[in-house]
Amino acid sequence: MRPFWGKFFTFLIGVILVFLGVELLLLILGVVPLLSIQRAITAVYFFFTGGLFKQFLGVLLSALFLIAACFVFRLLLLRRKEEHLVFDTGEGKIRISFASIRALTREALKDIPSIVSIDPQVESAAQGPSVVVKLLVKPDTVIPELSSLVQNRIKERIERQTGIVLHDVRLFVDLAPSEEVEAVQEREKGSPPEIEKEYHQ
Repeated sequence: MRPFWGKFFTFLIGVILVFLGVELLLLILGVVPLLSIQRAITAVYFFFTGGLFKQFLGVLLSALFLIAACFVFRLLLLRRKEEHLVFDTGEGKIRISFASIRALTREALKDIPSIVSIDPQVESAAQGPSVVVKLLVKPDTVIPELSSLVQNRIKERIERQTGIVLHDVRLFVDLAPSEEVEAVQEREKGSPPEIEKEYHQ
């Protein structure tokens, strides 16, 4: 529900800002005379003060604007989800960033020739951390064999280097068209590995 309201109020604010920006521009350029804007404001004022029912509508509209503003501020001030895992060694707590977990995941899989691209994400839940990996693989890949290899490698690498025991490793596998495989290989030849960028942040 939150993403919908975030998009809705962002869209609403965008529409209001575009309207105000256009009005201001037209006013500055002299396309719309100042008197016409004053008349419009006066018309709105007299409309909402023209009777008890219209006053009620004005109050209701004002309340809706205030509620919308509160929602916007709430969405802006929401704390970001923590981007690290915390575990206790007995001697103290250690924090491992999600970026490091993603980098280790890529490093664990970088020498598997059937994988074209790797997109790992980390999830933290009550039962333990999980890694969700989207894989783009070559068309001739045997997926059941690859899945077992990938899951074991990720679990072993992360546990060995961080001490974190993953709850599970979930895979989403797509077969890449031959032309996409060639395009990715060409890009990799001309740019440094992405893993090094993220791991050393």
